[in-house]
Amino acid sequence: MTMKACYTSATMSGDATRHALLIAVARWLSQRQLRAPVIFLLEVHRPFAFAAGQCALFFQPLFSLWLSDASVNRFAAWLSDENVLDQFISLLQAEA
Repeated sequence: MTMKACYTSATMSGDATRHALLIAVARWLSQRQLRAPVIFLLEVHRPFAFAAGQCALFFQPLFSLWLSDASVNRFAAWLSDENVLDQFISLLQAEA
């Protein structure tokens, strides 16, 4: 329940906030030596980006147990956006 409150209280809109969040996730993955598998999965995911975003919206009632509806909508939009995908992959590669 604390996780949901944490995500709803943070305003994750705008390019600067999105970039800061992507950097934080890239660092977290880098510390756990998960860069290569994540980059591989993101590259494999690229052709299915739109479908993945739609699946996130489909499972929104389940995800709403942990995240706010706005966070799930934002996550689905990010999954569907190729620019976010490219930016995240470049951040992961830069962490190497």
